[in-house]
Amino acid sequence: MRHPIRCRVSHWSATAFFLLLLAVGPAFAGAFNLYYEKVVYDAYGNELGYQTQRLTSIDDLPPTSPWRAYLNLMVGDRSIYSYAQTIAAMLNMPLNMTISDRNLMSSSSKNASGYNLKLYRHVTQYSTANSQRFVFLHELGHVAMLNAYPASYNFTGLDYGADNLHYIDEILPNANTAWVEGWANAFAAWKNGGRVFNLDLGSTATLAFLKANTFEEMTRNELFTGKALYDIMRTLPSGRDKVYDVIARTGPHYSLRHFCRAYMSIYPQDQVALANILNQNSFGKMSLNEMLDYLNNGSNQVSRSFYDYLAGAGKLSGTSTGSGTSTGAKTSWWSGIASWFSRVFGGLFARSEAPAWSETQQAQPPDGASLALGGGSISVPAQLSDGLAQAASGQGQSPVAVDPSERGPTDLVAAQEAYEKAFAAYTAACAKGSPDSAEAKAARARLQAAKANLVRIRKQLRAR
Repeated sequence: MRHPIRCRVSHWSATAFFLLLLAVGPAFAGAFNLYYEKVVYDAYGNELGYQTQRLTSIDDLPPTSPWRAYLNLMVGDRSIYSYAQTIAAMLNMPLNMTISDRNLMSSSSKNASGYNLKLYRHVTQYSTANSQRFVFLHELGHVAMLNAYPASYNFTGLDYGADNLHYIDEILPNANTAWVEGWANAFAAWKNGGRVFNLDLGSTATLAFLKANTFEEMTRNELFTGKALYDIMRTLPSGRDKVYDVIARTGPHYSLRHFCRAYMSIYPQDQVALANILNQNSFGKMSLNEMLDYLNNGSNQVSRSFYDYLAGAGKLSGTSTGSGTSTGAKTSWWSGIASWFSRVFGGLFARSEAPAWSETQQAQPPDGASLALGGGSISVPAQLSDGLAQAASGQGQSPVAVDPSERGPTDLVAAQEAYEKAFAAYTAACAKGSPDSAEAKAARARLQAAKANLVRIRKQLRAR
């Protein structure tokens, strides 16, 4: 009987022009607009609203402001402030970054004014630099995707479920949402010592909580998707540059499957290595059908090396092949974007200072919908004008700017860190054995309780 897999020796070679992308490319001229959203209180400590001022340097912040320390936090060899400035200079639209004393979820978005990155006070309150830095880098990952994908792309088709929130332990409603959040996690981890908050994305044990799930379900989890991308970046030859290249040349993508097919169309020599990453991360759950679909364009005609891998991985015995659809790669405007990815986010900076301010580039603080770290679209309230604050002060109550650290317990941060700790304990228990073990079940119960508390707090923040 003929085996359903037919062997074909392939003589594919890597594309030589990729290296050229690292040396050429247009210099983009995006401005960097930094705003500080200060909460205004009356003499009794009641919150009246908030005022926004534009900053031209960190020195414009109050000496005791926690935002000074945050903006000086290092990303590689640069501070967050300097890193944001440098990236803005290479974007194709202005980067409007808002730091806010308000207690909301951080977010990113795109509109006519440019790319909008909003960081709220919780980012200054995490107990570790990894967690503080991660939120900024995660949101910046969303900006990177928007900048690399065609101008018409703007996070369409996302589904976070009934609560419109997402968590690292969840199976999301569709693979598109897991792709968007997973990419942002991988992007952040690359510049954050491999950490998603404090979780090590380089360790397969981080995914042990998914052992009981199918491969398809795993690809709808943002941590799994992020780890797959991160592993390509850190383990394959020039992996980081290849990922950026595929993002820029073949986007937009709407799932890990979509990305893998595009990746194979450009770098077929990595087929076995990519198969091994997906198979290991899924604890062997990736089937033959899925491997052919993701990595061989659905065809059952494979190269000798891929056949040998499939046989060695135990994928051939008694399994029929699946079918798939082909996907093409656009080759229009991608080259400059691919170079930009490598230069900016790979650490090869073209210049170290922000461009000169231009009145035509200075965007007003944006309104509208945002893609938040804690969920999908949220409505950002209108700002309190200076005039309103002055009117309030004219009623015998002088507005007083109160340090946000004095405004009660950091409920969101405490709940987030408790959730992360419970998640780490649960996936560690799963890594030891079955998710149905007594230890894993007890850890899962603690995770569910921590998550329920975090969900409650996030919903309260979104309702404001």
